[in-house]
This record gives sequence, structure tokens and C-alpha cells, in this order.
Amino acid sequence: MKRFLIIIMSLLIPVMVHAESGKREEVRWLPLDKALKEAKKDSKPVLIDFYAEWCGYCRKMKHETYGDKVVIEKVNKLFKAVSIDIEGEKEFMVDGKIISESQFAEGFNVTATPTTWFVKPNGDMIKGVPGYMEPEEFLDILNYIGEGWYEKMGIAEYLKKRPKK
Repeated sequence: MKRFLIIIMSLLIPVMVHAESGKREEVRWLPLDKALKEAKKDSKPVLIDFYAEWCGYCRKMKHETYGDKVVIEKVNKLFKAVSIDIEGEKEFMVDGKIISESQFAEGFNVTATPTTWFVKPNGDMIKGVPGYMEPEEFLDILNYIGEGWYEKMGIAEYLKKRPKK
């Protein structure tokens, strides 16, 4: 009986320690106004995830792509991330004006979800990418934008020259 308890405890302790060590790493989503300020201060581009509550592929991208460990690390390292509901009415202060999420999305001409936009630290638009992306595909885009390759070459050339996995 004593041996049985020792075996059970040796199996449970690592599980309990792991559970206590904190929750799973996630993308650090910021409010829009805070992300824009921090992007300027830290010289990092902004990743804007445009979604809709009713959008199945948006939920899939949030869960599968933004839930991928490597994607999480890359987004948190290279970007200031924002998630915007294209029908949302949450308001932010942008360039001295109060603007809702839906108005902000209109400014980017978002007509389909999910759509991911990338913005320079100074607020200039870099590129919008419509549609759902698998983690591997999304990582190519994150590296291309986050490491500044978009300033040197087009995406097709980058994909040919990038290091193979």
C-alpha cells in the first residue's frame, strides 16, 4: 500500500507543479491606443487582427494559429498585437480622435474576416493579408514583416530565399 501511494504521488506531483506554474503562454493583445504608443516607443510594427464574432474562420485562427506556441513567441517578440472586432463599438483615442473598432476597420477597408494588417511603428500601413492562415504559413508572413524583409524584397522573392526548415 505504501508503495502504491508513493507511485501515485510521484505521478501527481509533476502534474500539480505544472498546473501551478501558471497558465499557457498567449499572444499579448493590447488595446489599440496602447499598441500604437508602444509601437512608436519600441520601434516595433503593429499586427492588427480584424475579426467578427460570427466568423468561424476567425475563431479557428484565434484558436489554432494564434494558439500555436511558435506563433505566440514570434508575435510577442516582433510585434505589438491588437485584435479588432469589425462590428465592435469599443472606442479608442487615435491621433487625438475618438474612434470605434468598426470605424477603425472601415479605415482599413476590411470587408472580409479574418484579415490581418501590419502597420509600421509610425502608423503607415505595410500590408493587409485576408483570410485564414495555418501557423506555418502565418510564420512566414510574421518573419517577412517582423524582420523587415518587406522593405528589401517582395514576398515571393523572400519565400524563395528564406532559410528552409
